[in-house]
Amino acid sequence: MLLKSVSIIVGLLFITPIAHAEDGKFVYNKICYYCHDDGLVGSPMIGDTAEWAKRRQKGIDLLYLNTFVGTGHMMERQARQGFTDIDIKNAVDYLIEQGK
Repeated sequence: MLLKSVSIIVGLLFITPIAHAEDGKFVYNKICYYCHDDGLVGSPMIGDTAEWAKRRQKGIDLLYLNTFVGTGHMMERQARQGFTDIDIKNAVDYLIEQGK
């Protein structure tokens, strides 16, 4: 009986989806690309090392905050399209990495 219970629990582990943060590139391709691919309304383009260096100097916490609450022409992104704060942070991290 114990072996059967353990087998059932182990089996459920394999079929139960594990919650995880969305990959930063995935989130970028869903909501960030529209402006950052082409630099619309002054947004720093993905891969623009000079522009992203300026933003990195201000600190990652400010970048996250600006993304959550909005800045300039960028609307707030907190809880956008069902993404969590961690998902949004992953997208910011992805953008920064592309600008190194």
